[in-house]
Amino acid sequence: MAVGDNPENRENGSDDGDRSRIGPPPIPSPLSSWLVPLFVVTNVTLFSIAMFVNNCPKHSESHHSPNHHCVARFLGRLSFEPLRNNPLFGPSSRTLVKLGSLEWCRVVEEREAWRLFTCIWLHAGVIHLVANMISLLFVGIRLEQQFGFVRIGVIYVTSGVGGSVLSSLFIRNGVSVGASGALFGLLGSMLSEILTNWTIYSNKVNLSILRNLLKFSNKDPSNFDANLLNQQSNHIPQQFVWPDHEKPTDDVQPLQVPLIDLAGFLSGDSVLVSEATRLVSEASKKHGFFLVTNHGIDETLLSRAYLFMDSFFKAPACEKQKAQRTWGESSGYASSFVERFSSKLPWKETLSFKFSPVEKCHSQTVKDFVSEKMGYGYEELGKVYQEYAEAMNILSLKIMELLGMSLGIERRHFREFFEDNESILRLNYYPQCKQPDLALGTGPHCDPTSLTILHQDQVGGLQVFVDNKWQSIPPNPKAVVVNIGDTFMALTNGRYKSCLHRAVVNSESERKSFAFFLCPKGDKVLKPPEELAGVISEREYPDFTWSTFLEFTQEHYRADMNTLEEFSNWLKNSRQ
Repeated sequence: MAVGDNPENRENGSDDGDRSRIGPPPIPSPLSSWLVPLFVVTNVTLFSIAMFVNNCPKHSESHHSPNHHCVARFLGRLSFEPLRNNPLFGPSSRTLVKLGSLEWCRVVEEREAWRLFTCIWLHAGVIHLVANMISLLFVGIRLEQQFGFVRIGVIYVTSGVGGSVLSSLFIRNGVSVGASGALFGLLGSMLSEILTNWTIYSNKVNLSILRNLLKFSNKDPSNFDANLLNQQSNHIPQQFVWPDHEKPTDDVQPLQVPLIDLAGFLSGDSVLVSEATRLVSEASKKHGFFLVTNHGIDETLLSRAYLFMDSFFKAPACEKQKAQRTWGESSGYASSFVERFSSKLPWKETLSFKFSPVEKCHSQTVKDFVSEKMGYGYEELGKVYQEYAEAMNILSLKIMELLGMSLGIERRHFREFFEDNESILRLNYYPQCKQPDLALGTGPHCDPTSLTILHQDQVGGLQVFVDNKWQSIPPNPKAVVVNIGDTFMALTNGRYKSCLHRAVVNSESERKSFAFFLCPKGDKVLKPPEELAGVISEREYPDFTWSTFLEFTQEHYRADMNTLEEFSNWLKNSRQ
């Protein structure tokens, strides 16, 4: 049940406390860049000063030589030295020495060590300046956005001075200027960053290769047709085959998960409240999964929701693709994930809807999306899933009250935090598979979202990794499955767990489920309440916003069991 794999790389995935807000910078640029542009302005300004001080026309008059003709004399005293003296269109060597260029004899014999620093801000000519500044902008801005101005400033200056030291050792009969040493330092930093994030870049390369292969074989990379694949061959395509250590096994036993009577908790009866909070606390600290009965979701609504799910996923591909999900969007139809991943593809189709209970956002909710994308004939489908999303929103806020009390904090704390949520409703359809022992409906992952509420049909397929083994959660027609996501784990400072889980398929029956992913408003700062945060040194995760985390999972990292840890490390590095 996850969000990051274009939210669909999980069983119920979603694509997709302080009330303060921030405007989170977009990934991969969580920090603004101002130091590198300042360096560029400084270098250009100093070059202009050097040309002004140089005053080539005055040199030309003093030389009285027909060969000493300034270049671009219309620039006046900013005109360049003759090309025979400086082919890079710049000042004379004498001017550069006067302004602080590197000269071995002056550094060693006259002990003018300051030249090791000043020379990195000077340039021999326009060509030299333009080449260095373009390189600086191309490399430096990216790195400053990634690692912050302090680190980049230190790297730039120390690398520049280091380059000056090396130059002074090898250039003894001339002058040396320029930011080449500083630039090589930044290039080294970029190489280090690429190697550190090699998985991200290699995934993008693999995806590109897969797209080209699919085009070459005349297969539509945006369409997953399980019926066609099952008819064409006895073997599923290699892209859907999972590694041996992740393939499903037959020896899976049911997981003992507590059954929570929500109506009993809401009744206010002290015994029932105490029992519900105890069971939720125990389960959430161990694996984050529990079942909720007496949840208040109308059975007629559930039946209609499954009925419309059947009609949608059994429609022709051209009909389903009216709601085709576009890159970067949370709402829409997706067939497997060949448009995003190059291997370990999930054996499923999904239909996702963004949902927000806030009145001003209603134009973006379920009913309007269906009306806009699918048009005539789907009005009732839109109404049913709008109603279902609203019912799940109400249920999720009640569960947040239960979670708050189980943590020993004020009952309404988390409810109020999530009241203006920006959540996702997803319909999961897992077709029959000829080789279910090789494929997965959804790969192993932890949900990046805050809370997942899953209603599954009676086929079964949800498995959770607990006590170092996979265990199943069999369907219960009277209950919904609730699990903690990464975001809520961060809100509890790691007390409640977001657990690894997956969905398996079978060769006999298709499987269907509804997943509602409760997500906070995108710009809210996520931090644990004071009762759970402890001192700064005890914080498990840095403050962040859901929009930043979501974009990380969609653009940079395929959700797995380490998503939150990888995101936290990335965020900490980018803020230093």
